[in-house]
Amino acid sequence: MIDRFLAAPASRLAIILSQVARAGITAMVQALILLLVGLALGVRVHGSALGWLVVFAASALLASVSQASRTASHCCCAARPR
Repeated sequence: MIDRFLAAPASRLAIILSQVARAGITAMVQALILLLVGLALGVRVHGSALGWLVVFAASALLASVSQASRTASHCCCAARPR
């Protein structure tokens, strides 16, 4: 999928950053859904709103770092002659 983006007239940095941002937003939405389902099922979180923000930030950071490493390694490999 990244090969198709590499042919586009866009910088590699923009391609990588867009994939990282997408992964972070997806992870935050998934964390929100899981927390809401947990609350609906009776789970109680002992903490403040700051604790919830930490959960969202950690999930977004973890997904973004993971996506960045996958995208960067793919872009670097795609640039080498085969």
